[in-house]
Amino acid sequence: LDDTLRLNSKRVWIVDPLDGTKSFVNRNEEFCILIGLVENHIPILGVIVQPINNKLFIAVRNKGAYVYESNQWKKLTVTTNAPLETSRAILSKNHFSEKEKNFLSYLNMENVLHRGSALKITTLSEGNAEIYFTFSDQLKQWDTCASNCILTEAGGVMTDLDGEKLNYNTKNLLHDKGILATTSQFHILILQKIKNYKNGNTN
Repeated sequence: LDDTLRLNSKRVWIVDPLDGTKSFVNRNEEFCILIGLVENHIPILGVIVQPINNKLFIAVRNKGAYVYESNQWKKLTVTTNAPLETSRAILSKNHFSEKEKNFLSYLNMENVLHRGSALKITTLSEGNAEIYFTFSDQLKQWDTCASNCILTEAGGVMTDLDGEKLNYNTKNLLHDKGILATTSQFHILILQKIKNYKNGNTN
């Protein structure tokens, strides 16, 4: 539940107790719990719990990102120095639009994975994919807050499709300019390709 009194607070918790409702209903593993802490509109703590696999992701601003699995901790680091033509895009399993399919074709990317919920971003953070994007204007701050912190601390970047940083604890809870999450290597390149695609320059 939202309470606009949060707008007067320097720090707020942003929580999604069930991210990936369709996956949960369909009884597959691709749902999770998201917990984010925001200070001055920036995520400073991110926690993602994947209950089915007993997997825990956590990041603290300027302290790195880690995953706990099989009774051990591992530091998270995104892929580096991967050529675009062999890179992996990871996109929504349940919300994959025709516009997004067409943009993938424009990128000439054939290595495409599909996952539900914020696990798309944890996959990036683990180095198992390089690019996530959505043209949707319906994602909300609780969908991205925790994963934004985790990806950033793993060396990746998350912005809107114009390259602007995502602000949190704002009056408008929607990310209405879409989302781009990538390794730092590809971020500027994909932003330019998105701009060209929107302008009809697909040569």
